[in-house]
Amino acid sequence: MTESLKDAMVLRGRRPSRLPGSGRAAIAVLALMTLAAAALWPWSAAWYDVQEIDSAVRRAPSWKPAGNEEAFLARLSREPVAFRASWITQTLAGARSLLGHDDLGRSLLFRLALGMLVSLVIAAGATATATVIGTAWGAAAGLCGGRVDQILMRIVDVLYGLPYILLVILMKVALTRPLTALLGGRTRYADLVILFLAIGSVAWLTMARVVRGQVLSLKHEGFVQAARAMGAGPWWILRKHLLPPLAGPVIVYATLTVPQAVLQEAFLSFLGIGVQPPLPSLGRLAADGVSAISPFSGYWWLLAFPCATLVALLLALSGLGDGLRRRFDPANRHPSLLG
Repeated sequence: MTESLKDAMVLRGRRPSRLPGSGRAAIAVLALMTLAAAALWPWSAAWYDVQEIDSAVRRAPSWKPAGNEEAFLARLSREPVAFRASWITQTLAGARSLLGHDDLGRSLLFRLALGMLVSLVIAAGATATATVIGTAWGAAAGLCGGRVDQILMRIVDVLYGLPYILLVILMKVALTRPLTALLGGRTRYADLVILFLAIGSVAWLTMARVVRGQVLSLKHEGFVQAARAMGAGPWWILRKHLLPPLAGPVIVYATLTVPQAVLQEAFLSFLGIGVQPPLPSLGRLAADGVSAISPFSGYWWLLAFPCATLVALLLALSGLGDGLRRRFDPANRHPSLLG
């Protein structure tokens, strides 16, 4: 039996490769953080919808109740049945001081839950924008080739040279008023849309280069040449023969774009040109923590917990992206072909 036949039999009997252990651990951590944030969000929204301020201003982290639980439970009792006072709401009422309180007496635990959801929503929107624009741009450049390819990629090079912060500020100035009018005066939602458009308008540049390189390597393969010889059009070839092999690299890069978008959103919000109060985000909470720390007062929890949450979220997202990269790598799926 020849070596090639042995390799073929081994490959035929191989099970599909699974996600590596680091990827599965990242998925578990990310799912746990997202579920915890989603579970705490209804109580956070219910409490901060009213114009009431807790008396525990900048209270340190504690296992003891923060006080004023009666007002908290009374507010929840007017919410839908799922949020009414029960052992869950009573437990949450007592756990409000678990991570301390901010300078307005608001529970940092609930603020972190809502802030992480806001950061994830912005990152997901920016990643979706970057994936759609980058895939379409790179596929068009690689498939058309020639002068069209040169023009499209020169535009990408010019956009790469623009200062990122300047681009965000220009988009914020130009789009805030029309988007606010379009959304019926909802300035918070307009800020979120501008953020993921601004982040996505930069993240798609690398995606376009990745997709273009893949299309250039695939369009000279034998099956593409055979389809072209049979009279297939370029867009039919793109849809039937080029996009399916691109799914793996696009998914991997999109997953790796999410932590970059989270970090960029945190950076912009930390500088004060991202998410605006009272809506929280991880960068906004970190900025509030920095402003609260001084040589005369050490409210460490206002900075430590937002930064720790951001680091844990970035590590989980990066681990997920690395696991998917290994999952879709042909060298890892078929190691016997490497000798």
